[in-house]
Amino acid sequence: MTWFRSPESLLSELGITEPNHIDLEAIAFYLGATVKYRNLDGCAARIVGVDERAIISVDPRCKEGRKRFSLGHEIGHWMNDRGKGAHLCENRMISESESGQNGSETKANKYASDLLLPNSMLKPRLKQRPMTFRTVSDISEEFRTSLVPAAIKVVQNGELPALLVSFNKSGKRRFSKTPIVPDEIWPHDELHQDTHAFEVLYGNKTEIGPLPIGAHFWINHRDSYKYQVIEHSIKTSEDTVYSLLWWKDERQICDLI
Repeated sequence: MTWFRSPESLLSELGITEPNHIDLEAIAFYLGATVKYRNLDGCAARIVGVDERAIISVDPRCKEGRKRFSLGHEIGHWMNDRGKGAHLCENRMISESESGQNGSETKANKYASDLLLPNSMLKPRLKQRPMTFRTVSDISEEFRTSLVPAAIKVVQNGELPALLVSFNKSGKRRFSKTPIVPDEIWPHDELHQDTHAFEVLYGNKTEIGPLPIGAHFWINHRDSYKYQVIEHSIKTSEDTVYSLLWWKDERQICDLI
């Protein structure tokens, strides 16, 4: 598969070192794929490829961050799945907030994330930055992505031990974490009514925090009641809340293992 290039190696090959130079249409063209914008029914983007050429269609009605992620996702398919026929990516498949169950979609999502928010550019910008949604918003704006994929990458690459947890009103939970947070530390399956996130999701506020809160309201560990975490919660839609949780004192993480 001589055509395959990882996002980081591709950006390096093209001499791209700044977020505002990540021109996805130009990158797609360099890889043999032409981008066209047209209204689509039932999906945000799709790719059709034959041999060394492909056409990527993107729905222009989506917001910029969504369009860029969808385009990055299709570039990921072109890199990972070339030669396997056409791909139709439905909205439920191209998710900016979860990896999904489909292995091909998971790989395409990761490719898009690493292409839009490459670690080599992201990590220097997170030096000594607080783990808040203000930081996430700044990153999202600079890299021209949606808030959620930016939040996931900030948590995964931040200097502080942190979790990003989301809940919706049907009770579904997703989360990401900093690699230094051990597997023993796990968020509760249900949103506790004493969390700030609960107030945001079911109340009139769209954002609360960052504020300290007892770790036991969030963390499913027998000793979590001994410690506090900092919580910053925002409502991203009428039925979904995202919460950044982090520890000021990394020694508390060690105590919980």
